Amino acid sequence: MIAGRYEVLNALGQGAMGEVVRVADHALEKEVIALKILYPKRARVASNVARFRREVLLARKLTHHNVVQVFDFGEADKGCYYISMEYIEGTSLAKWLQAPPSEQPTFQEVLYVLYQICGALHFAHGKGVIHRDLKPDNVLIDIHNIVKLTDFGVARLINDTQHLTAAGKSVGTVYYMAPEQFTGQEIDHRVDIYALGIMAYELVTGQRPFEHENIDGLATMHLTQALPNFKNPRFDVPSWYRSFVQHCVEKHPDHRFKSMAEAADKLAEHGSSYGIPPTEGDEEAQPAKVKAPQKINLMTLWRSIFS
Repeated sequence: MIAGRYEVLNALGQGAMGEVVRVADHALEKEVIALKILYPKRARVASNVARFRREVLLARKLTHHNVVQVFDFGEADKGCYYISMEYIEGTSLAKWLQAPPSEQPTFQEVLYVLYQICGALHFAHGKGVIHRDLKPDNVLIDIHNIVKLTDFGVARLINDTQHLTAAGKSVGTVYYMAPEQFTGQEIDHRVDIYALGIMAYELVTGQRPFEHENIDGLATMHLTQALPNFKNPRFDVPSWYRSFVQHCVEKHPDHRFKSMAEAADKLAEHGSSYGIPPTEGDEEAQPAKVKAPQKINLMTLWRSIFS
């Protein structure tokens, strides 16, 4: 039991700062939720606890159907700090990418996932929140095939002057970090657009565009090397999609899409040409089946997500 109310059912995952477990909340009729627990050794550093608490403050600004709902921040015995949040029954985009070839996403499904990520981040950016660590591990897909963006542990407010990271220290996952994150320059929402492009490349090739055995070498690739050709794509990748990815990962942020809404607009512009038939205009976005997509009109979905 944690804090006298959360019964641990099983572990869900681990990271550098802590672990996530599935629990039954005995104070609320054993409702199943998730707890993100900060490792005790990490909790001895005050800035880690401050960042952990800050994740709750930022995530609470983001009530959106494509963002995991965060409930509370708490402290249990022996310096155990935790965040309670919505439990998502499903998988992560990272595990989806590792699935057998027969279970890999189709191009239509790739578009749908990217589209929902754009919606979640457009909403976050509108609230002044930059994710800063967008990667497949932080994109969950529930059993209804709805994307749920999670882990705002290194997120920050766009106009925030209270930095919890030492000067000159980069924050994020190096494979998906924008060039300006490596150099310690001031950043804005366009670092998330860069990460979106890296994931968009990976979704159709099964591999990241930049790989290196050490961080310095990887940083150099992000800073200086052009996006490589789409190596061994799993299906025919249309030229407009290649241009879309290239536009996301331009080295200078001024050359990228100006916003997630603009990126989504480009996806919607071409989506109907790739087997996505029109539907009746619903108020809410309709989920797509992973192996048997329902009828989805991306332009209708755009109006729903960005209204």
